[in-house]
This record gives sequence, structure tokens and C-alpha cells, in this order.
Amino acid sequence: MVEHDPAGRRLEISYHRAGRPVGALTVGRTARPAAYRSALEERLASGTAATAPAAR
Repeated sequence: MVEHDPAGRRLEISYHRAGRPVGALTVGRTARPAAYRSALEERLASGTAATAPAAR
């Protein structure tokens, strides 16, 4: 999802994998990070978070 409001100097981008949130970027949207943080914490707590590939 991307929301861009140049006049209001706001930007919001959310990243999803398989329909689930994996990250977010916000600029000028002070209340939004808390909602994304909650969604990401729930995903981590449920054990469905993607794991990083092992270092070689």
C-alpha cells in the first residue's frame, strides 16, 4: 500500500509478503507507526515471521 500526499508532506508505505505485513515506512504520519508496530508484533508473536537466510 502506498499513500502519498505531497501537499501535506506525508508518505506512508507498507510492505507485505503473502498478504501479511513485514514492514512499513511513514513520513509525517505520527500516529501510523504504532498501528504498524502492533501488527508486526502480533505476527512475530504468532511465529509466522519470515526468518532471515543463514549466513554462508
